[in-house]
Amino acid sequence: MELTQESAALDEERIDEIVAETFPASDAPAWNATHAGEPVQRSVAPEPTPEAMRALLRADLERLSRSTPGAAEQRKHREDAIARAFLASGRSVIREPVDSEMLVRTLECEQVGSVREASCVIVGARYDDADVSGVAALLAVSRALTGTDLLRNVRFVAFANTSRASGADRYVERLSKSGDSVHAMLSLGRLDLARGHDASVLVVGNLASRQIVHRTARAFRMASRIGVRGVSLPSWVPGVAASDHASFWRYGWPAAMVLDGPHWRTRSLGAPDVDRIAAAVPGLVAAVVRLAEA
Repeated sequence: MELTQESAALDEERIDEIVAETFPASDAPAWNATHAGEPVQRSVAPEPTPEAMRALLRADLERLSRSTPGAAEQRKHREDAIARAFLASGRSVIREPVDSEMLVRTLECEQVGSVREASCVIVGARYDDADVSGVAALLAVSRALTGTDLLRNVRFVAFANTSRASGADRYVERLSKSGDSVHAMLSLGRLDLARGHDASVLVVGNLASRQIVHRTARAFRMASRIGVRGVSLPSWVPGVAASDHASFWRYGWPAAMVLDGPHWRTRSLGAPDVDRIAAAVPGLVAAVVRLAEA
């Protein structure tokens, strides 16, 4: 047992050393929307194999699920892990405070498209929830799109909330004030795809977002072996507005959430199925590309 723990500790140390090499010491946590961490300067690497992508996804899930003493410490641990992953993909990172004490922050990085003035596509996930499968999928999609030429700018955003403020609300308020426009937003919810239920993904939006729901589901279906269903419902139906995408509706921006089943369904207590999540990533990537090219 001691040898196993020692081996695991050594493996974790090696991973942290590799990650630290891609996290510049000069990258202090940004305290507002104009203070960004600098990306790693590197040559373009060959596209990772599916096996490598799966290994990175597993590492993200394990790292983000790591238990720490206290909610604040865990949130800080996850924030740093996400920032390192964004930086390692060669993108700058913005850390935007959600609270007045600047202890809770939303993280954002951007992939610039060929038409910079076009309305952007946003892919987001919550990183301070008990479940981390959505934000792990966000990192996987961000990683997979590195180096891809797209028409629209694509922003990858990891949201956090406080007891009195919503990170998504603060974020869309900032976008509106700066004059930015959103073409489409996808909020990645729980995507653990555990073996206790069918392997399928649900895309849910309000009636005004039906076109985004349709495009997302269609693109996902063409690229992944994981099943998918798209549903557009009135926003007052219970569960339809149960994620960060609803904040974008208030400004008239089309948005939908992607999750592995309705909130009212009985959940499995099983661990996230890495193979199934990895199989869903190409579908998510295809959906983002479809939205960014529309």
